[in-house]
Amino acid sequence: MRKQDLIEITIATILSSLIGVVVKYIDATPGFISWGRAFSTAIAMMFFLILFDRKSFLVPSRKDFLMICLQGILMCGNWYFYIIAIKISTVAIAVVSMFTFPLITALIEPFAFKEKMKYTYLLAGLFAIIGVFFIVPKFSFADRITLGVVFGVLSAFSFSFRSILSRKVAKKYNANTILIYQYLIATLIFFQFFIFEYELLTIQSYVYLLSLGMILTTFPQLIFIRAFRRLTAARVSIFMSLQPVYAVLLAYIILHEIPSLRTILGGVIITSSVFLSTVIKYDGVYEFT
Repeated sequence: MRKQDLIEITIATILSSLIGVVVKYIDATPGFISWGRAFSTAIAMMFFLILFDRKSFLVPSRKDFLMICLQGILMCGNWYFYIIAIKISTVAIAVVSMFTFPLITALIEPFAFKEKMKYTYLLAGLFAIIGVFFIVPKFSFADRITLGVVFGVLSAFSFSFRSILSRKVAKKYNANTILIYQYLIATLIFFQFFIFEYELLTIQSYVYLLSLGMILTTFPQLIFIRAFRRLTAARVSIFMSLQPVYAVLLAYIILHEIPSLRTILGGVIITSSVFLSTVIKYDGVYEFT
């Protein structure tokens, strides 16, 4: 791995890890934040493609377009549930719960593609469940931590199903083609929140909202796409699995969120399980939230 590759991936990982912190600073509903993120990401991505990658403006076949639309809907679920988890609990709870998605994907893929199940994934999944038990103080939907875990895991399931469906079209189209359509579809779906939940935000909130999509989503995504072309999927995935660690540290430094001992122990168990599963092997298209 070249030093430049290491620097670029580290920067991309840190930027994407800031999503939770920035969401905390935006005084708006999860739906409105999701629309702002989708809209600004789509605009930034379109500018990039127009300037540097016009060949990605392909028109998929009707069947593939429907598949990409379904992926876009799942991406909406992934983003929306994740932002709810951040808003009602803490960044640490939300990001650790959401980052169970590599394990969920690894456990579902064999059934979706009739592949052999690796027992190591089952073991990692078991440890992840134990980690979740550590995080949840009590199984009550009146508890904000419990709700944060629930919405974080729902976000993870949405992400996993989206990743699995991506395998069906990833061989026909490059990542930029798939993503620009997904971002546009997400913008249209979330537009209802812009209409019904529109409110005049502070200039600071608008700046954070634009940076959420243009800087913290688009920029890292483009770096990771390039990294997958130049490095092995295993190496890039290992870096991406460090996002929960960066996110928790950044939330502690910037927001002064101090995770409880239970959250730290559960987070260590889940992150270790994810790290184990990505080191062994990762098949399919790996994107980030």
